[in-house]
Amino acid sequence: MSKDSNIWFPMYANEFISHTTHLSNTSLGCYIKLLNICFLQKDCHLQVRNLHKICGYSKGKKWETIWKNDLEELFIYNNDNTKVTNKRLLEEFNKIKELRIRRQASSKVANEVRWKNHKKHVLRKGIRNGSESSPHLELHKDNIYIDKYSSLTDEQRKEKERLKFNADMLNNNI
Repeated sequence: MSKDSNIWFPMYANEFISHTTHLSNTSLGCYIKLLNICFLQKDCHLQVRNLHKICGYSKGKKWETIWKNDLEELFIYNNDNTKVTNKRLLEEFNKIKELRIRRQASSKVANEVRWKNHKKHVLRKGIRNGSESSPHLELHKDNIYIDKYSSLTDEQRKEKERLKFNADMLNNNI
């Protein structure tokens, strides 16, 4: 499930019961299943040709009876009659979508304000300097520590001075 998909919607018990008291348990189960699947769709609509499959029926007389007698009045068709949705469910879907958009915009503004003066490439004191193959080199404040068991050659002393110079430059620019 993607993070953009909806995972809940409010179900108002008093309205739900008042609109569904005439339904049989079978029709009520189909209605709840259709509402849930519909809400999980990106546009909150279901293809008419798939409704019987969602409810676990083959396209036949039994499904046509349940749809025509019980469920059809609870859904609205789109302009070309290929999709259906529930009016109240669509309202809740749109409210949640608008709320998500407002929160994202608010979060974006807050992050821009928070990070406006933040330096992008700040190097903290005390972080590792060097590759993983030379773990004995560390940048710690203004000092470069080299493993005490290594003997220093001229080349190593030059490297130590270069690293110390780089460490001083980095630490002074923070």
